[in-house]
Amino acid sequence: MKRISLLLMFAVAVFFIACGPSVDGEKESWASNKKNLTKIKTDHSFYAKIIDEKIKEAEKIWKEAEGISDEDKKAEKMQKANDLLENGCVGNLNGMKGEISRVETKIEEVIRKQRSAKKGKYYADEKIDEARDAVKYAEKVFMEEKNCSEIQSRYKGLKTAYADLGRAITRMESSSSSNSSTNRNKSTINKGGSNSSSGKTKTPDTPKKVKCSYCGSMNSASATKCSSCGAPVD
Repeated sequence: MKRISLLLMFAVAVFFIACGPSVDGEKESWASNKKNLTKIKTDHSFYAKIIDEKIKEAEKIWKEAEGISDEDKKAEKMQKANDLLENGCVGNLNGMKGEISRVETKIEEVIRKQRSAKKGKYYADEKIDEARDAVKYAEKVFMEEKNCSEIQSRYKGLKTAYADLGRAITRMESSSSSNSSTNRNKSTINKGGSNSSSGKTKTPDTPKKVKCSYCGSMNSASATKCSSCGAPVD
């Protein structure tokens, strides 16, 4: 038991060491962050002032880190310098274009899923429209100067849009899985035989149903909206 505990402690220690910052990793991030921000500053000069101020602040911390001999402490200090360029207003500018690309890729994934989905299409359409709006508003950040509050709000909008698109995919996949299970159950019941000519009590007629022309779900004849996807029922 003692040996297992020691092995477990060792594994946990290795995990945290592996997941912690490293000098080489922080150096790569530093070079990438400065390169990205320099390009933004060059392409969109109206952000030059806030970018220069943040880089100057980060460089001061980076210089302090270079004077530390302990590798772990040096990496932690370097991480703080990178955090200044990866978070807040400048950090959002730094990551905005990457986030826009990520959302656009997710939109394409949702559209592909819609082709074979039986349910959840109406919800997916809503989230696609919202995501496209989020991308459009985010792109305007690079067309004209926005204050920090607007930049952070539009970056957050992209994050929300990406998460909502993921939920749209989950809905479509779960409904497809549910339909498959229902079909298997119906097949099993049908194999058990029919009551039509066996003299058994006839089951009462079920209420009339109306099929949703959008997702194919069945709704009561009095329904005005689909209970599954929310689309109007003709």
